[in-house]
Order: sequence, then C-alpha cells, then structure tokens
Amino acid sequence: MAHALTVQFRRIEGTAASMGWAGVKAVVADRPKGRAGGLGLGLSGGELLALSIGGGFHNQLYFSAEELGLEIDVTVNVGEDVMISDSVIAVCLEVASGSADRDKLLEHAKRHSTISNSVERGFPVAIEQS
Repeated sequence: MAHALTVQFRRIEGTAASMGWAGVKAVVADRPKGRAGGLGLGLSGGELLALSIGGGFHNQLYFSAEELGLEIDVTVNVGEDVMISDSVIAVCLEVASGSADRDKLLEHAKRHSTISNSVERGFPVAIEQS
C-alpha cells in the first residue's frame, strides 16, 4: 500500500546547518567545516544518502531475519559531476543453515528495499515554491 513520507528541514539559527525531522525523530545536516559556511555540525547530503541506503537495506533484511547477527557497511562514491556514481552495500551475515539461505535472504531484502530500489531505478525530484 502506498503512503507518503514527509520530512521537514529548518535552518539552525546562527549557523548554515539545518535540523531535519520526521515526527519526533531529528537529524542535523551541514557541510564540512570550512565549506560554504559549514561548521561540520551534522551530516552532509552524501552521508545522509549513504545512511538511507544502508538503513533501508538493514531494516528490510532485519524484517526477514530478526534473529540473525547483522552488520552492514555502505560506501557511496561521488563523481566529479556532484552525483553519486555508485554505491556498495557490504553485508556481514552468517546464517546457520548455510549460504543458500543467506543468499535468499539477501535477494529478498534487495527486492523489497524501498530506498535502494528507488535509487537504482531513479525518480524525479520536483522543486515547488510554497
């Protein structure tokens, strides 16, 4: 079933950083210290994207395998054209029943991960004035 996810960002007074929130959960976004007024107070856009990719995949995999020990590392590479050129999700997952079951779990998570599927397929981003 489709549903809307809404987040909001507002500038943090006295800084170039912003606070973003979804409901009661919050995150700080900023540029690295010394870049375009950034103070390094929060995560960069690329870091936020990498966390989204890894967090979304982790959540989806965890839904399928709650009892398993799970570690996920995500690397994104930013090209010179200021676009992420690729990403790699490195998963450390041991499944007692063997590698065939592990591979099934990973494939299921890949098929059902909202974020990695969205990034892989691409989607339009519209800018509207309010």
